[in-house]
Amino acid sequence: MKPSVLSSTLFVLWLASCGGGGEGSGSGGTPDGGGNPPVAVGTCVTPPTGVAPAGSAAQGSGGLRVVTLQGTFEGALESGARAFKGIRYAAPPTGCLRFRPPREPAPTDGVVPALSEGPRCYQQFNGALLGDEDCLFLNVWAPDDGAVHPVMVMLHGGNINAINAAKLAAATGLVVVAPNRRVGILGTLALQKLAGEASDRATGTYAVMDTLAALRWVQRNIAAFGGDPSRVLVNGGSAGGSIACSLFAAPSAKGLFSAAAVMSGLCRPRYVVDATLSRYSKLPPLETAHAALIGATGCDTAGNTLDCLRNLPPQTLVNAAAALPTLAGAPAIPVAPVIDGVVVTSDPYSALETGVAGNFRLIVGSMRDDIRNLLSLPGM
Repeated sequence: MKPSVLSSTLFVLWLASCGGGGEGSGSGGTPDGGGNPPVAVGTCVTPPTGVAPAGSAAQGSGGLRVVTLQGTFEGALESGARAFKGIRYAAPPTGCLRFRPPREPAPTDGVVPALSEGPRCYQQFNGALLGDEDCLFLNVWAPDDGAVHPVMVMLHGGNINAINAAKLAAATGLVVVAPNRRVGILGTLALQKLAGEASDRATGTYAVMDTLAALRWVQRNIAAFGGDPSRVLVNGGSAGGSIACSLFAAPSAKGLFSAAAVMSGLCRPRYVVDATLSRYSKLPPLETAHAALIGATGCDTAGNTLDCLRNLPPQTLVNAAAALPTLAGAPAIPVAPVIDGVVVTSDPYSALETGVAGNFRLIVGSMRDDIRNLLSLPGM
């Protein structure tokens, strides 16, 4: 393969995988699986939410029952570590909360078993639809010794959160946290209409907002698991590394972590919401591609475009995005992180120079087999 062809191919692969892994890789089809665009009926429904708890959780002392600010969770031993799985850190991002910042979860009653992982976030992967839109859960693995340990927050690559860190926690003495985040179009759709309804005009950075919410949960609750909130390493691989890079340009990330590791995560190029932010990217703004998506879903003729988008089944949105014609060989609806000028205020490199997210230690590396699963694509 010639170098120029290889470079173009790798760039297209990144567009297909960064921030979304297999998003947009399926066969697509018509928006509703039939022959007609769907028509949303009624208005969106807001799922139950809570309020931000005051104070901080009590220091943990080992054991399988942990009291957090949202409730009491009971875990199990796994490979020498305590495992707490499927803990909700944000309200369901469904109905009226689709394409909106994550909200605080409703508090739990009694002792909640934390024995199985929450569903993966809704996505199209290798041509199949999987997961659930109600997916903002995290898993915690912690040593069982009653001591205080540093914390590693694992930001999964691609669309898939399949991290099992029990052995890592037991062997290293780390408290490991693995949060889900919205992926693909549900995590990165940046519309001017969405910016217009938001009080701060944020749009398209929902995956980053989810990550920030998970880090706030860590700051408030990780002490109950034996973790030290002043020693939090954000570790992102591949698409997770790109999310970590977005944190560097997020002013609200300041104080939420003390170190970061980016493994095979590309911080450039970045898509921008509109032309006023074009100085941060060589790629075009997103209005044209997103207008095509609205038309493909049938929401361009709805009385309220945003209500229509929020009432659509998630598979309709995902399939509609995948079915759009490609642009220069890349998905028409990019699933890479965006700069919205509010949550993510600049490109990560500029942000590192000016200390937007504060001072922290940074490790940069790469994974040898990061895109091995993509090398069997046609034409490779």
